Amino acid sequence: MRPKYQKFLLFSLIAAIGTLLYKHDKDNKNALNNLKSRIVDLETTRNKLDSYQKLYVALLREYSNLNKGGYQSYIIDNLRKLGFSSITVYGCGPVGKLFVDVIGHESVKVSAFIDKDPRESDYNGIPVYSINDIERVAKTDCIIVTPVYIWGTILDELFALGRKEEIMPLTKIVRTI
Repeated sequence: MRPKYQKFLLFSLIAAIGTLLYKHDKDNKNALNNLKSRIVDLETTRNKLDSYQKLYVALLREYSNLNKGGYQSYIIDNLRKLGFSSITVYGCGPVGKLFVDVIGHESVKVSAFIDKDPRESDYNGIPVYSINDIERVAKTDCIIVTPVYIWGTILDELFALGRKEEIMPLTKIVRTI
């Protein structure tokens, strides 16, 4: 074999190996980045579930105490201290519904629920509105946000939609674990 041809074959072989190594390294980097992204997603989901679990357990304790009779709810006390006599609840999922059950209807009036994806038109006689129909929701003293893990996003959205009343996360009213 001629030396020029050997050099060409050797150079081609080295280039091919280099390309394969680069592609393998690039695939490994992509796989690693994908894995890191999935870990961040899982941690976010875990934090979301932790937030909900803490609120749900605190609300269940409060509800249980109320059912024993003769118990004054600290949640209702907090709402009264803040001067809220009528509220809107953002989020008509399990936490939002339990919150409404805990505070009852006599002490603080719940005018409506607002939900991104309402699955029902009312809950215990309280209307549930889509965020797209927020102009139909009467102004109240406060909007209580139950999906606390995305509190900032919801706050921005409600302000952008022109809501002027006070807006606060449920964690400001409910003591969690």
